[in-house]
Amino acid sequence: MNTPAVSVIVPVYNAEKYLCQTLDCICGQTLQNIEIILVDDGSTDSSLSILRTYEQKDSRIKIIEQKNQYAGVARNNGMHIAKGKYLSFLDSDDLFEPHMYATMVNIAEKEQSDIVMCNVDVFYDLTGKTESRSHFCNLSHLRKGASPLHFCPLTDAGDQAFNLSSPAPWNKLFRKTFVEKHNLSYAPFKSSNDLEFVLSAFAHAKVVSACTDVLIHYRISPNSISHTQKGRSAETSMRAYESLKKRLIADNLWNSYQNAFNLRYCNSEAWHIKTLSKNHTLNHILNWRDKWEPIFKLLSQSQQWLRYTPSSSDFYLLFDPMVIIILQNIKELERFQLGDLLHSNTAISFIIEGKEENAPDYLYQTRAWEQGRIHFIQPQTVASPTNLAQKFPHTIIIELPLTNAAIKRCRELRRHLQYKLWRERFSLLISFMHRTQLSKKFLRKYLRHRIKELSQCLKVL
Repeated sequence: MNTPAVSVIVPVYNAEKYLCQTLDCICGQTLQNIEIILVDDGSTDSSLSILRTYEQKDSRIKIIEQKNQYAGVARNNGMHIAKGKYLSFLDSDDLFEPHMYATMVNIAEKEQSDIVMCNVDVFYDLTGKTESRSHFCNLSHLRKGASPLHFCPLTDAGDQAFNLSSPAPWNKLFRKTFVEKHNLSYAPFKSSNDLEFVLSAFAHAKVVSACTDVLIHYRISPNSISHTQKGRSAETSMRAYESLKKRLIADNLWNSYQNAFNLRYCNSEAWHIKTLSKNHTLNHILNWRDKWEPIFKLLSQSQQWLRYTPSSSDFYLLFDPMVIIILQNIKELERFQLGDLLHSNTAISFIIEGKEENAPDYLYQTRAWEQGRIHFIQPQTVASPTNLAQKFPHTIIIELPLTNAAIKRCRELRRHLQYKLWRERFSLLISFMHRTQLSKKFLRKYLRHRIKELSQCLKVL
């Protein structure tokens, strides 16, 4: 019996709504020398019955049944019996061009590729609208002169090696001997189970080829995991990146791919922060800050950091500095109408010049006092930026009223901020404050905006 050109492995779980469309696309490929391995992941709908019907009609189909263990385990079980020269991992609800495998195998044979990836568009199941998406096959990161049909991720993309494509396996064809040589397998997670497999493959690959034609139509529906499991997906993503890092270290690839890993991870987290529901944001952000602060610190020293960061401002919430407001005396709270901030659960703290025993009784009833966000210091401490920076490191400090001397001290304090992004934001703020002389209206608007962000995303100082 001839060796199949491609082993097509499809995890199936409660996919009855779209399963026939997907199977018709696979069975109707112009490249007929393929084996189709369908892994039922403990479906509770009619999916298995549909698979049995197609099995009777097409001898190339093999069915594996397993308890619900998620797509990663299903793909591994499919690989165990795969006999094809190349491996393909598809989802059970997408659509594929009839010549997809003929095109990708032809490229793989000609270029002797370890991996071939193709372009993708997305279509929304509810509206029928279609959109192009560059991140599935992003060749803009290749160095000038590199061939899309024959490139090495490390040599031709450098720090952007892991941003050449999303870590999804279904728009890629993998040479089976390459997968076996490097012992690649999927993680048993409910989501992000493909991340380590795909990015490890890119790290080991000597030849990757890209087909710029759109060969896959990725379906987005309300039942997608990305829509229903965002909180769990974000937490699982962190575990997946931890596992990938351990794998790169074990394979002696960490030194070569450390920057690529950091950039890919930060971009992934930016997406999660943008799409997480408010119920999940706080815990995820705090977990991220505690575990991955060294990564951000490393990246922030890079001259190219700002060019690499996502455009979404949500990303900056991960490492936004704290805000401290310095008041000449307790009466300034009333003058600037800041009393309501004392009762809010924010990361905004207050430094009041003077002695604590002179404070009014109501101050001790506020949430800010309970949380240790009110400090009394002597006036001479404020006059020394070095002393202030040592006492309250990594903060944006606003003095009220905003005199010329206060602005000067703010500018001097800027250099004590640890991260480049913090210094950039501080400079913009001080510049704006200087032009507006920090009117009451602006101050309240700025601080209320900070409350909305910081109360969800940052620890209390």
